[in-house]
Amino acid sequence: MNAKFLASLVFSVGLAATQAASISVNFRIGNNDNNSVDAGESATQFESVDGANWNNITIAAFGNTSNTNNFNNTSLVNNSGDAAATLNTTIRNGGGTGYANYGFTSEPNQGSTGEAGLMHSYLNFGGTQTGETITVNNLASEFTSKGYKVYIFHDLNQDRNYGFNINDGSVSQSFWTQDSTTDADANDDGIMEWVRATGTTSGTATANGNYSLYTGFSGSSFTITGLSSEARATINGFQIVAVPEPSSTALLGLSGLALLLLRRR
Repeated sequence: MNAKFLASLVFSVGLAATQAASISVNFRIGNNDNNSVDAGESATQFESVDGANWNNITIAAFGNTSNTNNFNNTSLVNNSGDAAATLNTTIRNGGGTGYANYGFTSEPNQGSTGEAGLMHSYLNFGGTQTGETITVNNLASEFTSKGYKVYIFHDLNQDRNYGFNINDGSVSQSFWTQDSTTDADANDDGIMEWVRATGTTSGTATANGNYSLYTGFSGSSFTITGLSSEARATINGFQIVAVPEPSSTALLGLSGLALLLLRRR
């Protein structure tokens, strides 16, 4: 096959390829820049979504509170701004705890990036407090038809072993982190140093893991359960990402073939 023709084909397929559908959720304290993923910002290197289409859920009006808002039955939008799911929770007013972690990124970078906004506040739930769960219901067909994966973002910035289980009724996965006072923004620049938690038990928890990746789901709903024998588990937010369309996969394959042919010329 002619390399120039293949390069042209790659370009054409690239035009047809679209970003995978996704839903992005940030649990925030108050309605301010430091704890939000704002319009014009993106968060995480895994699935970049403009803050205009992040679901910034206010779990409390101010930091260090044990009176978490009731955010049950919250409608969630996808990365195009369209309704795509519903978030339900068994956490009620006075249950769970919400905190703003203002020491996480130093000024003046606290509100400078979407990543800092995502990781600055968090929700404690589950673990030793049984019965507290988060469930995403009514996922749109753009997620269930080809399947999806889920990223959970977590950093307490304190010494604690905890993890999360995700179960969609068919697939169940758990990952654990051994959190510490080493925070995810070691350089204080608003850009996180991501460490994937891969330990599947408390005894194999990943040191300083600040995100977990769960794969292989296709159910129209799934439940997140916080795991810990020490206290509650800590979640900053999460992203649901649909399996890419075939055009995106084809583009990757054709790109590799084009490079191979060009090198042989």
